[in-house]
Amino acid sequence: MITYSTPRLAVGAFLVLIAGAAVADDKPAVHKPKNPPTRQELDRREAQRLYALGCLQERKNLLIEAVRSFEAARRLDPASPSVLRALVPLYFALDRHDDALAACKRVLKLDPDDFQTAGLYARQLRLHGLNAEAIKVLSEATKSTKLKDRPDMAAQVWFDLGQVQEQTGEYKAAAASFQKLAGFLDNTESMLENSRMTREDITAQAAETYERIGRVSLKANDPDAATKAFETAQKRDPTRAARLALNLAQVYQSQNKLREALAQIETYLRTQPQGTEGYELKADVQRRLGRGTDVVPDLEKASGRDPHNVALKLLLAREYVKGKQPRAAEKVYLGLLDRQVAGEIYKGLFELYREDGQSGAEKVLNMLDKAVKRGLGDDKNPGRPSEAASARAMLAVLKEDRELFPLLMAAAVRRLSADDEEDRSDRRLHYVTRSFLATLAARNKQLDYAEKLFRSCLDKINGPRDMEPDVYNGLIRVLQLRYKHEAVIEVCNHGLKKAQVTSRLLFQTKMGTAYLNLGKYDEAITAFEDAVQGANKDQQLLCKRLLVDALSAAGKHERALTECQALLKEYNQGSNLREVRSALSMVYQAMGKHDEADKQLRLILEMDPDDVTANNDLGYVWADRNKNLDEAEKMVRKAIELDRRQRVSGVMVSADSDEDHAAYVDSLGWVLFRKGKLEEAKAELEKATKMPGGDDDPTVWDHLGDVYHRLKQKDKAVAAWKKATSLYDQHTRRMQADRYKEIKDKIESATK
Repeated sequence: MITYSTPRLAVGAFLVLIAGAAVADDKPAVHKPKNPPTRQELDRREAQRLYALGCLQERKNLLIEAVRSFEAARRLDPASPSVLRALVPLYFALDRHDDALAACKRVLKLDPDDFQTAGLYARQLRLHGLNAEAIKVLSEATKSTKLKDRPDMAAQVWFDLGQVQEQTGEYKAAAASFQKLAGFLDNTESMLENSRMTREDITAQAAETYERIGRVSLKANDPDAATKAFETAQKRDPTRAARLALNLAQVYQSQNKLREALAQIETYLRTQPQGTEGYELKADVQRRLGRGTDVVPDLEKASGRDPHNVALKLLLAREYVKGKQPRAAEKVYLGLLDRQVAGEIYKGLFELYREDGQSGAEKVLNMLDKAVKRGLGDDKNPGRPSEAASARAMLAVLKEDRELFPLLMAAAVRRLSADDEEDRSDRRLHYVTRSFLATLAARNKQLDYAEKLFRSCLDKINGPRDMEPDVYNGLIRVLQLRYKHEAVIEVCNHGLKKAQVTSRLLFQTKMGTAYLNLGKYDEAITAFEDAVQGANKDQQLLCKRLLVDALSAAGKHERALTECQALLKEYNQGSNLREVRSALSMVYQAMGKHDEADKQLRLILEMDPDDVTANNDLGYVWADRNKNLDEAEKMVRKAIELDRRQRVSGVMVSADSDEDHAAYVDSLGWVLFRKGKLEEAKAELEKATKMPGGDDDPTVWDHLGDVYHRLKQKDKAVAAWKKATSLYDQHTRRMQADRYKEIKDKIESATK
C-alpha cells in the first residue's frame, strides 16, 4: 500500500499563517470527505495491510503467523489472486495439501493466465495420482497470453504436459507436446535472450527432446515419425549418433527392415555399451534373418573384446543354456564368481543347477556350506569376509527360488545322517549352515524341514555359542506353528537343563504359553511364576502380565485382578502404565465387567489418542457387544491407518510392511457386519483370511461364517465354521471351549 505525506515546507508555512489568526480555544473542523470510502474499500485497504504483514512474517520464517495474516486478508478480499498465491507454498510447507490444491484451483479461476501456479498445481496433482486433472490444467496453461514473451516458460509447460501424457499412455498427444517444446528449442536466439541457458545447453536439450519424440512415437506406433525424430536428434548432436543408432535399429526392427536394423545395431555396438539391450536386439534380428547360429559366436567375440562386461557375460551364459550347452554356461558363471560376488550371477547358476534336480541341489548345498565354513574360519584358518559375502548372496537368492528351495531342503536333511558317519566328515553340514537353512525353511513354511534342521543343531551343539538362543527360539517357533505344544514343553525342559547361553526366561515363558494352549492352567501358572522369580527388573512387567493372562484364562479372576491392581501401584507412568491398563482391561473383559474394561482402554487413549492397539480393541469389543457402532468403526479404521503409517515410516524394516494387520482387518469386518453392511464385511473378512496371522485364526473364520450365513450362503458359512473348529482343534485352546461349542451348534443348526 502506498502512503502519502505532506511536504515539510508546506506544513511549516501553514502553521505560520494560522498562528496569528487563530483564537486559542478554536478547534479545527472535522474533515468530512466528499466521497467517504465504502465498506468494500475499507476491507480492501485492511486486506492490503494484512498482506504486507504476512509477507514480513514469511520473510522472518514465521509461517503459521503468515498463514493467519494471509487468510485474514483473503476473507476481506476474496477476489484477490495475489493473496491466494502467497498461501499456496505456505500450505504445502505446513502439509496442508488439500488447502493448497484448493487455493491453486481458486487462483486459476481468478487468473487463468497464471501459468506458474498452473505448473505447481499440476505437479502436485501428479504426486497425488491425479494425472487426468494435471493434463487438463497444463493444457489450459499452454493457452496463457503471458507465455507469448516467455519462450523459456512455455517450453517448460509443454515439457510438463508431454511428460504426464506419456506417463498416462497418451503417446500421440505426448509426441505432439514434445514437438511444441522442440519448436521453442529450435529458436536458439530467442531462448538465449529469454533464459539462462547457453547455446550448448539449448543444442543438447533440443537433441534430447527429438530423441524423446522418437521413443514416444514408437510407442504410438508411428515408426516414420520416430525415424525422422531420431535422425533429427543425430543432426542436432552428433555425439549421440552411436547411441541413437540403437533407437533407429528398434524402429527398423518394428518395420521388419531387418538388414537396416542390423547395420544400425553394429554401429551402436562398436561403442562397447555396458548394457545388453543392443546385444539382445542383435540376437533377435539374427534369428529372424535365419542366422541364429551366429548368435553365440558373435557374443563370444564381443565378450572377448570387452572382458570386464559382466552383463554381457551373463547374456552369453543364458544363450549357452538356450543352446543346450549347460557346461559352457556353468564355466562362465563360475568364472565370474572367481572375480566378484553378485546375486545375479548366483541366480543364473542356481537356475542352471535346478534343471539337474537333486544332483544340482547337492552342488548348491556344497557351495553354500563351503562358503559358510570358509567365511567363519576355524582354529587353524581365519574367517574370510569375501566367503561370508558369498554365503549371504547365495542365501538371498535361495530365499526367492521357490522351485530349487524344496530340493535344497531335501538334500540338506539327507545329509544330516552324515553327522553320525565318522568316515564321511566331508559330508557333514556345518552347524551354521544348518541353522541358516532351518531359518529359511521356517520363513518359507517348510516346517517339517525346519524342525529337523533345528533339532540337528540341538542334538550336537557345536557351533558358535551366540547362535544357541536363535536355534532354541527358532525350533520353539516352528513347533508353535505346527501346534506341537507338548514338543514345545519338551524342548523347554531340554533347554533348562542343557542350554549354556540362552536365557531361562525364554524357556519358562514359552513353556507357560504351551501349557496354556493345552488347557493345563496350573502348570502354566507355575511356569510363569518361575519366570517372575527369575526375571530381572526390566523383564518383570512382561512376566507378570503373562501370569495375569494365565490366571484370567484359568478363571482365577480375583487373583488376576489383585495382581493387576498391585502392578498399577508399581508401574504408574509411561508405557509401563499403558501395559498394565491393557492387562487390567482383559481381566475385566474375562470377568464380564465390560464397562470397567472399556474404562481402562479409554484411559490408555487419554494418554495417547493414537495408540493403535487400544483403538482397535475398544472398537472391537464395542462391535462384539453391538454398541457405539459408528464410533467403533471410526476407531478401528483409525487403528488400521495408524498401523499403516508406522509400518512405512521410520527406520523399521519388515517383510510384511505392505500388509495390514489381520486382527485389525477382522475388527473392521466385524464392525461392518454388526452395522448390516454385509458385502463390505465379507470383503474385509475374506481379505483377513488370506493374510499372515489371519489365515490360521479361528475367530476370523468364525466371523466370516456368520457373514456368509447372514447372506444366505449356507455352504460357504458351514465351510468357514468348519475351518474355525479345525483350527481350534489344532490350537487345542481349551480356554475357548464356549466359543468352540457355539460354532459347533451353528454348524449343526445350518446342516439340519
